Amino acid sequence: MTFATAEGQGEAVWCREERGCHMTAYATMVWLGFWIGLTLASMAAALVAVDWASFYLGRQRPRSSQRCRSPLF
Repeated sequence: MTFATAEGQGEAVWCREERGCHMTAYATMVWLGFWIGLTLASMAAALVAVDWASFYLGRQRPRSSQRCRSPLF
């Protein structure tokens, strides 16, 4: 992809295109990393919220209740 309009211009254009391509790939990796990190962080926050809610709601339940005989509760 080296096209020169004057002598010595072809390499400069090719280098600029290469640097632009690398920056585009780098920006794409950063963008994907941001969204993957955001997704993982939101999943972790949801797990923590569910864990805290189950602990908090389990603590609020009266202990004398014998309606549920599951070993999990």
